[in-house]
Amino acid sequence: MAPPPVEITARAFTAAAHLLTDYFMPMAERVYGDAAIPTADRNAATLARWIKSEHPGEVYVRHLQREVRLPWLTTADAIHTAAAVLVEADWLVPPRPVAEFGRKRREAYAINPRLWEVIQ
Repeated sequence: MAPPPVEITARAFTAAAHLLTDYFMPMAERVYGDAAIPTADRNAATLARWIKSEHPGEVYVRHLQREVRLPWLTTADAIHTAAAVLVEADWLVPPRPVAEFGRKRREAYAINPRLWEVIQ
């Protein structure tokens, strides 16, 4: 068995510094950054990425629950909370209230038409 090194070469120190700055720090920012984001904002970002990739005309809550199944957006409450954040950000238009008595409304958020001009 050899004893541990007594000195560290400049080359080894430089390599360790690069490993720290180029790998460990970005990974720590990624891990701890996600933990610092509030749940509603994280879910809104997930929904926004889906909207950007799929280009739907409207966002249907039930469709997201049953067919799309985005991470963390598994309940209607979670989807409504994420959609509320996107309504504030002017990505979505809230569902219109139903004028007819007794009919269950189809919960759909319309996409703001100006969104496609901005993100393309």
